[in-house]
Amino acid sequence: TLKATAHVTAVIKDGVRRLIFSFSNPGTNPDAAGNALSFATSFSAANFPATFRKLTPVQLDLVRQFIKERLRPFQEIRTAIDSAAEGIRNRAQFSVGYNATLRKNPGYEDHHFTLIYDQGLTDRISWTVNGAGIVRDRRATDKTKAAKLATEFMGQLTLPQSDLWGRAATTLSFSGEAKWQDRSKPAYTVQAKLTIPIGTGIDLPVVYRYATGIANSNQSSPEAKLGLTIDTGRLMQLLR
Repeated sequence: TLKATAHVTAVIKDGVRRLIFSFSNPGTNPDAAGNALSFATSFSAANFPATFRKLTPVQLDLVRQFIKERLRPFQEIRTAIDSAAEGIRNRAQFSVGYNATLRKNPGYEDHHFTLIYDQGLTDRISWTVNGAGIVRDRRATDKTKAAKLATEFMGQLTLPQSDLWGRAATTLSFSGEAKWQDRSKPAYTVQAKLTIPIGTGIDLPVVYRYATGIANSNQSSPEAKLGLTIDTGRLMQLLR
């Protein structure tokens, strides 16, 4: 499909140039001997505006129709890209991770295990669940263990702009997290988050969170947060 598109692009460009030349120079054959230089200079940066102004509205419509009749390969590649993107977006992903911090005696060692599963439920809704386990080996005393399980559902309320660096989609997510640790009460957190793009690379997140089971923490009661996030990468691309 890419090869076909590349070939058609070259054919369309050449055909449009020949059509415009024939309209702007009635009775002149661009392939005739002695016309090659005139044909080339007609489409130079300096001369093309004058060449284009010679076309009548009817001739411009004929040029548009010429291009429209040859767009099928581009429509096919767009369909193929959309289909591939949908397949990737809705495909399940699973990852396993392990890292450790190993110290010499009499220090202690940390072992961290993670599992992450992600699934696109629809074009606009995704589900993620992850679990983690932490083991801290103090050697001289004992081991402490901790575990975490979290999940999130996120959906797009609006579609992102078609431009690669355009405004992102408005998203709404619901998540929950549970933590367990030796000699501590279990801690549970639920959260709702609405992210509103107010410009390219600038988002306004609104968060409501409720946490319980965490002693001596201000997260043990409901809280609401309003923030501002700036993606400098997207802003730089926009300003280029």
